[in-house]
Amino acid sequence: PPPRPTSNLIRICTLILLQLSSHRPFCTSLNAPFTTHLPVDLPLFTGTHSDLLVVTMARMSRAYPDLSFLIILCNASPYFRGLTLTASSKIVRLIEYHAARVFVAGEPERLRCLVEVLDNIVQYQWVGNENFAYSLVRSRAVFERLMKGPEDEAWKELWEKTERKLRKDGSLDLLASPTPPTSSDITALQSSLRLHTVASLLSDVVPRVQSLVSSRSGAVDERDILLYVSTLTVVGVLPVPHAIVVRRFGGGDEEGGSEWLTCYVWSVVFLRVRWPVWDGGTVELFKVDTGEAS
Repeated sequence: PPPRPTSNLIRICTLILLQLSSHRPFCTSLNAPFTTHLPVDLPLFTGTHSDLLVVTMARMSRAYPDLSFLIILCNASPYFRGLTLTASSKIVRLIEYHAARVFVAGEPERLRCLVEVLDNIVQYQWVGNENFAYSLVRSRAVFERLMKGPEDEAWKELWEKTERKLRKDGSLDLLASPTPPTSSDITALQSSLRLHTVASLLSDVVPRVQSLVSSRSGAVDERDILLYVSTLTVVGVLPVPHAIVVRRFGGGDEEGGSEWLTCYVWSVVFLRVRWPVWDGGTVELFKVDTGEAS
């Protein structure tokens, strides 16, 4: 199983963000400018708290492949406005990373979550997110590979390349023998990924960007393309927007978060609040085993 965060601070912050990200007012407030300097190693950017959330969750999801980090992004993504190129690239790179590992490391849910993030931004916040649109166009090969037919050799080549890499860096158990995906595996994955939105978008936007480049004999830079993409409309191009799915943190979560949070909070209360109720006689919540023989 993937490593889980061992820091109590990381776990409790993750659970808090899971709860907050399920509320629209919190998600919209993330679009406020971020001007604070944090004493952590994060990419430099000038943007909003939405950018900070994306950059931070992307970093955490690579260090600790916990689905919770991606669920937080999923909940907040329908409200991301004006993402920077840094944050936009982080999302696309995460999709590329998990797309490569989807069959070797068995991570389809993470990929589905990230494709939903993409869908949410494109469907609900297209205007003003030209950086994100540009990142999709620039990395279109990632999505074209995901949409290839199940019999295409590209799937086998991707699987073999990823397996070799994971074995080399020790991420894959040397005794494990993952089998290459079958056609039915690939078909099942593609049907579970809502790729029709990005397929419709790229089929419309990519030719227009290529036409722009051709009309100027290739003499265009990144700023020219961003300016052009910002003027494009996708009305009538994309499928009907899907309903926004909100994943709330509840008591029955499979990761044991609720049980852990309850234990952690009560342990903090016991250690820091010396009320008479904890004298061992009024109310006895638990016993402490000192290891001494009775």
